[in-house]
Amino acid sequence: MAPDREIVITKNQKLLRVNDGDWSADLHSESHSKFYLNHGNVQFEFIQGQKGQVEKLVIYENGTQIEQGTRKN
Repeated sequence: MAPDREIVITKNQKLLRVNDGDWSADLHSESHSKFYLNHGNVQFEFIQGQKGQVEKLVIYENGTQIEQGTRKN
């Protein structure tokens, strides 16, 4: 992920919502740590650290990693 790019994830009722300032969309659960967009073939994987908090986000398109970034508090 570009160093200046910021993605914000929020809880939207039962779904997660991703927003990067230019666009936003709901993420649908595939598992506890993997989510997908309802259109296209894009998956989001949340990687937890030793303390159980999400530390990293990895984004895949068509099964290929296209971006990753670390959590910013």
